Amino acid sequence: MFDRLAPGIALTPDDLLSPKRVDLHAHTLASSVAGEAALNAIDCPECFSKPSEVAKQARLRGMDFACITDHDTIDGATELLADPMVIIGEEVTTRFPEDKCCFHLLVYGIDAAQHAELQSRRDDVYAIADYIARQRIAHAVAHPLYRQNDRLTRWHLERLLLLFKGFEVLNGAHSSLHRESIEPVLNNLTRQSISDLADTHKIVPKWEEPWFKARTGGSDDHGLLNIGRTWTEFPGEVANVSDLLECLRTGACQPGGEAGSSIKLAHQFFSVGAKYYGQKLASRSGGGSDMSSMLFSALVGDQTQKTSKLKLAKQAIRHKTSKLTQRVRLPWKKKDGSRPRGAALLSDVFVESVQKHLGSHPQMFAMLKKGIPPLAAHRDVFGLLSEVNRDLANAVFDEATDSLKRGSILGVFDAVSQIAAQQFFLWPYYFALFHQNKERPLMAGLAHERKNRTAETLKVGLFTDTLDEINGVARFIRDMGEQSRLRDFHLTIHTSVPDIKFDVPARVNFKPLLSRPMPFYDTIALNLPPVLEVLEYADRQQYDVIHCSTPGPMGMCGWLASKMLR
Repeated sequence: MFDRLAPGIALTPDDLLSPKRVDLHAHTLASSVAGEAALNAIDCPECFSKPSEVAKQARLRGMDFACITDHDTIDGATELLADPMVIIGEEVTTRFPEDKCCFHLLVYGIDAAQHAELQSRRDDVYAIADYIARQRIAHAVAHPLYRQNDRLTRWHLERLLLLFKGFEVLNGAHSSLHRESIEPVLNNLTRQSISDLADTHKIVPKWEEPWFKARTGGSDDHGLLNIGRTWTEFPGEVANVSDLLECLRTGACQPGGEAGSSIKLAHQFFSVGAKYYGQKLASRSGGGSDMSSMLFSALVGDQTQKTSKLKLAKQAIRHKTSKLTQRVRLPWKKKDGSRPRGAALLSDVFVESVQKHLGSHPQMFAMLKKGIPPLAAHRDVFGLLSEVNRDLANAVFDEATDSLKRGSILGVFDAVSQIAAQQFFLWPYYFALFHQNKERPLMAGLAHERKNRTAETLKVGLFTDTLDEINGVARFIRDMGEQSRLRDFHLTIHTSVPDIKFDVPARVNFKPLLSRPMPFYDTIALNLPPVLEVLEYADRQQYDVIHCSTPGPMGMCGWLASKMLR
């Protein structure tokens, strides 16, 4: 299980069954400065988690130790100094002096004096590397392929291999592609290859056996959603923090658990955003007590809202009573004033949709029982919000159609504004999908030569708006699907229709966001695909080639997927 053992640590057969685990990358509210410009623009911190809550959740998820690694501070970690099983860590922001290429370095087991020394050297990676080696500080280069300020290249990575011992190869906020790209690089290191790199870069390697690297894993959690889902394992005989740090110095550890995903990253943004609203905006305005706000606060586990089951039930009864009163009064009102519009319509539909679909996602309730925010049930939450998004789209479309038939231009513009608000709510997903794939060119070029793709290994995603119709294009695509099955090719055909007429091999059909006859053209169906669901699926498949067969809505989804996957 472990390639090396730290001095003084001896494994027995029983120990192989019970390795020690710790999530070596987690944040608290001490990470007060956000790395994303959009969050900084509104003075929103990266995290609202209390140190005690981070440690508690680590134990809930089976971690033997807790570790806090805030950005350029140890203030959060030092709140738990009295706990002997807590590791005082930090995520240091440092850079190459040659071109200001920025990256993050995780350090462990440090004190206030070492923190100050590291911060004084942060503008020079070589000075930091010298200090860490002299002090024998346990460390790991955080998410080593993440292009923090879009300057990281193979040149920088080769220098990092000479300067540092530890590398975080599994990060709970970044996709598995990062591990699949960096681990072969580490696996291929030898005494000779390190010597060659040292000659090339004119750098003396740090640490003993620089070709053997310590490999770590951590959740990189910012919202109390994923702590303990990604971890680093140590030999069973590790009894205290001192033993653990020595294992990190010698490489007697290995990563385990889950990689990240676009959905996980988006939910981190949702969590931070909802807590920012609850603690900074709603409190100032006296708002935040409506049903939709309470539901979202419960979803992200925002304790400041004090959302209890009883409070939710009371608010639900109040909401239903209000809707019933509206229906009773409806016949006595003019049509133009009889239904909510704009934000009120979105809020009503959101609440009703959540109540309708929530019961089909039991994993969210399971999280709640464990004391973990339901938002941590990532696939269930994404499924729920996709269903809510579909209900919202239908409500907005009905509103626009009704306004168009009544000749109300203002009503049409109002519906358009609702669409914009609906898509803004989903912005964290879109951002995460594109953000997670920005390192693809770097990862593809890590090897000295690209993998040679063949017809048997090439992954092709085809997007079409016509497959069930009787026409030449549809028949040709159906034939391609059958031929790909016979030849064992990796072809996936993406469609979005309400009813499938042809069972085509390799077909993936997405239930349309809405499917309605075109206004004034009842014989023409308008099928709008769920763009977010389509992009999320393409992200998981990581296609090599995107083929857009038609210029309709699904063809446009394929074009977006090609941009997302670069």
